Amino acid sequence: MNTGHFKPGHLLSENQTRIKLNMSRTPIREAIKQLENEGLLVRQGQKKSLAILH
Repeated sequence: MNTGHFKPGHLLSENQTRIKLNMSRTPIREAIKQLENEGLLVRQGQKKSLAILH
């Protein structure tokens, strides 16, 4: 479901997302992997920033 909160090219921090959602790292990382596999996110650099593609 696309809620429109982020636009293509927006950079996300895995850690900031985890804190904002009050979740542990494991479910966040699993969700990120799934979104990467679906072509919706791509990792950028060493800091694990994520760019939204769609």
